[in-house]
Amino acid sequence: MPLPTTFAADSVRGKGLFNGKITYTAPTINTSGVITSMTTGATSGGNVSASGGSGSYSYSVYSGSLPYNLTLNTSTGYITGTLQAGGTFNVVFNVTDTVSGLSTQSGTVTITTTYNHVYVTSSSNPLSGTSSDLSVFSLDLGAPASSKTWTDNTFGPSGTSITQICTDYYGRIFGPQVTGDGLHLNIWDNGSASVITNSTYTLAGGCVLGSDNNTYVGYLVPGAATAVIIKFTPSLTQTVYTSSIAGGPRVMCSNGGSKIYFSSSSNSIIYSFDISTNTFASLAGFAASGGLCYGGDGNLYTAGITTFGTRTSRGSNGILSKITLSGTLTNYTVFPGGTGSFSNAGTVCAATLSGTSFIAVGGYADGYGCSAFSLFNTSSSISIIYPITANSASYPVNGVCQSSDGSIYGAANYIVARLNSGTITNSYQPYGNNSWYAITTGP
Repeated sequence: MPLPTTFAADSVRGKGLFNGKITYTAPTINTSGVITSMTTGATSGGNVSASGGSGSYSYSVYSGSLPYNLTLNTSTGYITGTLQAGGTFNVVFNVTDTVSGLSTQSGTVTITTTYNHVYVTSSSNPLSGTSSDLSVFSLDLGAPASSKTWTDNTFGPSGTSITQICTDYYGRIFGPQVTGDGLHLNIWDNGSASVITNSTYTLAGGCVLGSDNNTYVGYLVPGAATAVIIKFTPSLTQTVYTSSIAGGPRVMCSNGGSKIYFSSSSNSIIYSFDISTNTFASLAGFAASGGLCYGGDGNLYTAGITTFGTRTSRGSNGILSKITLSGTLTNYTVFPGGTGSFSNAGTVCAATLSGTSFIAVGGYADGYGCSAFSLFNTSSSISIIYPITANSASYPVNGVCQSSDGSIYGAANYIVARLNSGTITNSYQPYGNNSWYAITTGP
């Protein structure tokens, strides 16, 4: 039963009992001061205010949640903290009159937050010149162009290449650490600058944030070489799901719903994991020898597959493939052939430009000319736009991601290439001839 907006109470007038009534009115809540679009690093989320009622106000979150690391002051209504997580957050606010106890709830307020850094892993430390020092380097997207520099976040003490890194619900970076018995997981907390290590299983390379706000990481069962997915809740509680699939989940993506898709490190076959039923399934035997992503049109896209269940061979034309969830394969031969062009190293990510869905693709060219960094429209016919003619220092052979400013970043052998408004720049080149691998956005 809803609370009344007014109620009456007896009061005392002079020496006798006054039988009149005092009417209390519920306060009115105002959320127009809430900042609904922010980037990580922001220290204010605006404020909730109120008017009317009979006394002071107490503010609270009625349903939903604020972005991680932001808190609502119950007395003033101001939202403060250092924003650390990207995503979409739906919040209903509440105000209570401290005299009458009457409350009013707001409508749903949608807060959208985006990350203000790009993170990339390297095979060596270009800042120290140490070839065995794998670390995660960040680029501040908000810095002026003239002062954009890479920062070593001391993510891992040593290392090698890794297929994929990702950002979790709290803005922590999931990635690699090499130890004596294999590649294991590091979780780097930007807020506390601390590293949490999980060395129980051998990391297979894949990780992704699920629609349930949990992070899913691909592992191999020690000694069995079969796939394991471990679910990490935001509080880092772990649940292990094992399978009989050969090889570990190598590249992973989410469909924004109950499914996570991944390719096997053993045979490149694409599988799905249902996070609502915790079950594995094969996607009709299709293989993804390069990247894998879920497009805005509801289809899977991969690079490096030519025919049913087979990879492209080195030296073949580059292939971007669309796989419908009902099992239909369409191959697009869009890269001119060249030695090694777009073979097993092709990477893909979903992107949106001016409200239109695209797939961003980075290819492998071995220094030979081919269109190695392109966008493909998924809402109509597949078409190549913004191609790069590859050379030995610019092709984005490894990770590809889209940042909050709409730019596409591709991790290359010697640079991190940036595509913005049809212009390719290599201006954010770290020091040294080191290779860059996985790439993602984060706080």
